[in-house]
Amino acid sequence: MVLLFTFMILYDIILIVNTAQLKTIIDRFYSIFNNPNKKFSGKVALIFTHAYPGDDFYRPYIDLVIKQPFEMNTELEMVDCLEVGGVKFIGDADNAEDALKKAYGIGLKF
Repeated sequence: MVLLFTFMILYDIILIVNTAQLKTIIDRFYSIFNNPNKKFSGKVALIFTHAYPGDDFYRPYIDLVIKQPFEMNTELEMVDCLEVGGVKFIGDADNAEDALKKAYGIGLKF
């Protein structure tokens, strides 16, 4: 967590992948994001992967994650958000060519 917090201060990018990992970030950073003495600036992109086949299964959850903690509690600019379904086994992401192209495009926005 300390390393991640340091990166958030030093760099204009933070990528968080996996909904379970994101929940941990939200839980751990709740007090930091809500501290009026802490200011975050820069850009953020979210990439969600999950095993369910399809790309809009977790859309309501993702919309909430974008709002809280990022849009409501930081000055971070939300660059983009990508949801990639059907990533269950090692190597599945390598076969998601459209998602890889979108992720590359998101990276160019930084």
